[in-house]
Amino acid sequence: MTPIVEQIAANLVMTLNEVTVANGFNQDLKAGRLKQTDFDNIEDWLIAGGSPYDTGSVLVGQTNEDLLEDGAQNTAEWKQSFSLTCFVSTSDKDTSSPDTIINQIVADIRKKLVATYQRGGRAFDTIMGPAIFFRGNGFSGAEITVIVHYRTKYDDPYTRI
Repeated sequence: MTPIVEQIAANLVMTLNEVTVANGFNQDLKAGRLKQTDFDNIEDWLIAGGSPYDTGSVLVGQTNEDLLEDGAQNTAEWKQSFSLTCFVSTSDKDTSSPDTIINQIVADIRKKLVATYQRGGRAFDTIMGPAIFFRGNGFSGAEITVIVHYRTKYDDPYTRI
């Protein structure tokens, strides 16, 4: 069995992978779940001057959760935060501003996630948070906070209510 929160995370990845130029967006995104190896070697990336991720790569990581209400008729109401880390890699010859590309990626993500806010029927709402920009040597990007509001049985996180 898969917990509802993991089903929501999988839905985020699937939804972000639908963001393509062919579907009317500015960028082709390539989303995946955050793995331990994704950030184990970040200092090596900074020293080497680059990121192993192409422009449009989005890592979906889970952060804090808030229990809003529990116990009422065996329900648990949650707000689960996710961190979407988006990368932009540009070459020295690229004349585009990385900020312009980041703004396009952030706008594409917000447009797509708000349009499909119920996460495949698993949630009440998807709330978009701020985008925090970051810069490295040879790459830049943004980390976007997304909060998903959902409810499960109090004694069964595998069952949506």
